[in-house]
Amino acid sequence: MCDLMKKLEQKQNSVTVDQLSLKCRYHKKEDEKFDDDSFLKEFKCLELFHSLYPMVLALMYDANFSEDELVLTCPNSENTVTVRLFLEPVKGIDFWINSVKEMLRPLRPMDVVTSTVCAEVISIKGQCHVGCEIGDVFRVDLTGTMCPQALYSVFPAFLHTDGCQSCTCPSNVNQIVFESSSN
Repeated sequence: MCDLMKKLEQKQNSVTVDQLSLKCRYHKKEDEKFDDDSFLKEFKCLELFHSLYPMVLALMYDANFSEDELVLTCPNSENTVTVRLFLEPVKGIDFWINSVKEMLRPLRPMDVVTSTVCAEVISIKGQCHVGCEIGDVFRVDLTGTMCPQALYSVFPAFLHTDGCQSCTCPSNVNQIVFESSSN
């Protein structure tokens, strides 16, 4: 079992939006609470998410990488999960919503995400604590979750706090204050 995940599991972490100066794409009100099960839907391992997030973000906004750069691992040296990142085109209603956003973009800046980043488990050394298996594919669906940029920023506080700790969103536009606590 991963040492970091053991610590996180024992603490039963949660994050609450404490102060919110402006509504954002992810956070609309104060007192929103996110716990271990609602951080990232399919990604049950925050360690894996923390490792992948910079590349996921770059891919979401059309960065180009070689095939070798798209193979990443979780940080655990004894039970290591290796994944390959790939893009899946946005389909259905999201495709049409993004088409409208693309037309409105000159009038008002907004995100238009045309692809969903997916992570396919291609190998496992040891045994994955959260149950990843070779062939599993996780879609990085960031709707209805805690802001991934804020979660990435708050993650170290989970590991170093025995009580409650305040952390801010890295955005310079909207200073959201999160209270990180463990039960």
